[in-house]
Amino acid sequence: MPQVPSHGSHERGHTERTRSRVRGIAIGSSVAATVLAGVLAWNLVPGLGGTEDQGAHSPAPTTSGSRTGAPSVTKSADAPADTSGDSGKPATQNLLTPDGIRTALKALKEATGTDQVCDLTVYPEHVSAQVMVKGSKSRYDSWTYRPGEGAEKGIISGSVGPMDSPFSVDAFDWDVLPALLKRAEKELNVKDISSRYLLVTGDDPTFGDPKHMSVYVSNAYSQSGRIEADPAGKVTKVMPNEAKD
Repeated sequence: MPQVPSHGSHERGHTERTRSRVRGIAIGSSVAATVLAGVLAWNLVPGLGGTEDQGAHSPAPTTSGSRTGAPSVTKSADAPADTSGDSGKPATQNLLTPDGIRTALKALKEATGTDQVCDLTVYPEHVSAQVMVKGSKSRYDSWTYRPGEGAEKGIISGSVGPMDSPFSVDAFDWDVLPALLKRAEKELNVKDISSRYLLVTGDDPTFGDPKHMSVYVSNAYSQSGRIEADPAGKVTKVMPNEAKD
């Protein structure tokens, strides 16, 4: 008979999968930082970005959707979008809501031509996804959606690992998200929550886990917890912070 993985092996598998995603994000962030540093040096050092009479020292123009503009505003999970914005500034939108997720996913599907992903992470300010190459069951490209900027292809590409599998983003009921966030605030024993995000994954061929979504919350003291639920929103696991004040 095949050996059934132990609970410890299951949690290690979950941890390894999380570490793998973190490494991927770290690599992407490091490359992006290096590119940005080079661009800044080219424009700021006299003689590199053009002659001084061409405006070498004048500030570069910015657009309303630029990431280098005013810092984004993080709102609570149930806060409405800010539609009062000043002239010339786009209204902010909390993506960690049913409408926010649907807006991001619509843009990603229009940009890629597919609803198939192998990883989806939703923050209030942006959505990151490993979107399957159209027609492929193994290859994916990284994509990001930000309000005011739309869907952008990232620099990371890869193939599906042994603990992941593609799934359709339309298989999940996003209307259950507010209830999951409220339950996370009440049951995960994390005080002064400063970060919230949603992680959506497909079936796990290695450990036999079905596709699910997980709400994570944490605070400035590295205390965190998560709630897992099936695509319909039925809670299947609660992992609270075990630290005691």
